[in-house]
Amino acid sequence: MPSPNKTPSGEGGITRFINRLSSITFGIYLTHILIMRYWLWKTEWIQQISNYQLQTLVIALLTLSLSAIACLIFSRLPLLNTLSAYKHR
Repeated sequence: MPSPNKTPSGEGGITRFINRLSSITFGIYLTHILIMRYWLWKTEWIQQISNYQLQTLVIALLTLSLSAIACLIFSRLPLLNTLSAYKHR
């Protein structure tokens, strides 16, 4: 009987997550500066955070999350698939 947290191919959830993340890291690298420069740095509530360590943490987490989501969306569109460099397996 297969383990409940493993896929039929034998990969667990964390392994599948790491594999998916590693396949879009180049796309994250390409898109992160666009998200930071043209969106996050101009967002009012982020600029209102007076603690620079907290502001940096918020920007880093949002940048990683939004870049990863953008790359996953790009990977589904034929023309933008090359931008994210994502290969469906």
